[in-house]
Amino acid sequence: MPKAKRISPWFQNITYRPLDPSTPATKDDEKTTPKPPPATYTSKGDAEAYVDQGIAYWEAGQYERASKACNEAIRLDPVYAVAYNVRGIAYVELGIANLDPGQFKPALADFNKAIKDFDEAIRIDPEYADAYFERGYTYHHDTLNPFNKDKAIRDYTEAIRIDPEYADAYFERGNAYSGLNYLQALSDYDEALRLDPKNSDYYYRREKLIKQAIWGR
Repeated sequence: MPKAKRISPWFQNITYRPLDPSTPATKDDEKTTPKPPPATYTSKGDAEAYVDQGIAYWEAGQYERASKACNEAIRLDPVYAVAYNVRGIAYVELGIANLDPGQFKPALADFNKAIKDFDEAIRIDPEYADAYFERGYTYHHDTLNPFNKDKAIRDYTEAIRIDPEYADAYFERGNAYSGLNYLQALSDYDEALRLDPKNSDYYYRREKLIKQAIWGR
C-alpha cells in the first residue's frame, strides 16, 4: 500500500553539503554523520552553514543533531526564520519517533517545541508559507491532540494564500478535509494533481477518497 511521505518543498530546492554517497545514511551509524561546521563560525552569514548541516543531519535521520545544528544557527542569527523552521521539522520527526514505542510524554514535548519554532518563524516572517505548512502538518499529525485539525486546515489555507501553487499544501489540506468534507477534499486533491500531475501519492489518496465515498471503505 503506497504511503505518502512528507518532504517540505523547501528542502527540495535547498543547496547543502551532501553526505558521503559511499556510506549509506542510517540513523545510528556514525559514519554517516556530516562534519560539523568549523568552530570559527561566528557571524550571522555563517548561520546558513549550520542550517545546511542541520538539513544534512535531517536527511540522515539524525534529528537530534539536526536540531542542535539549528541551535547554533539561531545563536548566530536569532531572527533567522529558516533556522527555526528546520529545527521545528526536526522536532516533529523526533516526536513521531517517540510515538512508535509509546513514549507519549516526550513525543508531546517534541511536538510542542516544534509548534513554538514554527510560531517564531512566522512571527519573524509572516509571509513564510513553509512555516505555515509545517505548523499545519504538525497540528494535523499530532495524534496526541486530535482536536487540532481545524488549526491544521487554517495553516494549510494560509500557506496556499501565500503560495497558490503550493501542491503539498493542497494535498495535506485535502487529507485534513477527508472524512469531513468530501467535495472540498476532492477539490484539493484535484488542484494538487494539476500542479504536480506525476505525484503518485496524490493519485492514490484521491482514488482512496472516491472509493470510500462509493463503497464506504
